[in-house]
Amino acid sequence: MKPRKIATAALVLLVLAESAYILVPYVKERALPAEASEALQGKRIAERAGCFGCHGEGGHGGVPNLGTADPRVPGFRGGVVMMYAESDQEIREWILDGAPVRLAADPDFVASRKSATLRMPAFRGKLTDGEIERLVLYVRATAALLAPPAGTPEARGYDVAYESGCFGCHGEGGMGGVGNLGSLKGYIPGFWGQDYRELVASEAELKEWIENGVIARLANDPVARTFVQGQVIAMPAFKGKLAPEKVADLMAYVTWVNRNGWRTSAPR
Repeated sequence: MKPRKIATAALVLLVLAESAYILVPYVKERALPAEASEALQGKRIAERAGCFGCHGEGGHGGVPNLGTADPRVPGFRGGVVMMYAESDQEIREWILDGAPVRLAADPDFVASRKSATLRMPAFRGKLTDGEIERLVLYVRATAALLAPPAGTPEARGYDVAYESGCFGCHGEGGMGGVGNLGSLKGYIPGFWGQDYRELVASEAELKEWIENGVIARLANDPVARTFVQGQVIAMPAFKGKLAPEKVADLMAYVTWVNRNGWRTSAPR
């Protein structure tokens, strides 16, 4: 091959390589679309609506609020929500009208609200009904109000997940969405939806994930193994760290979440 043709071929290969490099994220995003649970969608709505400006990043604790008995705007965690809202409907009323009907008629609350520097705004007419419902769900997830009925294996499993740090990577309540460079979709999947069902085909595989940090089906697949080994945050192995009965309870909770048990679960 003549030098001119060699140079041209090399240039074409270089252009193709650069194009492929640029297009990989674009193609990957469309071939492997990110899955957002309804609670995670609620978090994004909260970001867009400015909720975290007062309630703190992720709703984990608010900013100072002069003129009130409470030193700060409340966050959503640690049971705080239940001090202000007695039901899902009251959470919804806080978002829609800036206060629930029960408190809006309370003279002490009205006086406290007037003296506060920062006041909860009303989003009625600013957000759609669907956005409101997703925002309520995010508040519930962050406040641990999606937990199963007390005394059940699922409820014990929630406690195991919390104590073992599962929600730090898999999102509040297992909602998903935490970033993970080098992984197949770029984030750590939650316990909800199609992502989970692709990764956990059976009860045995769920147990494998918890105990070994990986499942044989992926470890033995050359393509899947590339992503498993290349991701920055790897699933830890809990074998020897959790007693068998705690593993069973954790499995019960994860399965309950994936089967949408939280939809009919009363806040507790």
